Amino acid sequence: MNEQTFTISNPRKTDTIQDWPLGSNRRGPARFIHEVAEKGRYKGQERIGRITKNRFGIDCKTKYSTYAPYVRLVDGSDGKTHILSYNSYGFVGVSSCDMQHTDFSVFVQDANFAEYKEMAQSDESCHDEDDDEQQRRDEKRGLYPAVENIAN
Repeated sequence: MNEQTFTISNPRKTDTIQDWPLGSNRRGPARFIHEVAEKGRYKGQERIGRITKNRFGIDCKTKYSTYAPYVRLVDGSDGKTHILSYNSYGFVGVSSCDMQHTDFSVFVQDANFAEYKEMAQSDESCHDEDDDEQQRRDEKRGLYPAVENIAN
């Protein structure tokens, strides 16, 4: 059995893809933005938004991913851009940038879980608080369980 390996690189919060399909046979730029919820149920969680332009050059309504404690844009080994999210259930999801479906998920028992989780949490400007304080607060709020508890 041939096992395919999928690698990711270049985690980032924002990006612009110049040749994005806009519908029919038109193509144009799509901006991807990063947003952190300021208040409410998802306070402190992140999501990615995609902004395209209509045929008149006016920005369309932003389409958002779901909230997760950590979300990044990454480049996949398939030559496409993907959304990487470490979610509140303790696994990492890799989604296509069109936000239509999840390509695959990486769980704690998978060999590359630590690498994918680290990449989802990467970026020095991820949160204003230091990482230990953020992780303690997230665990207290029940956003994700400690990795030791999941493995048992």
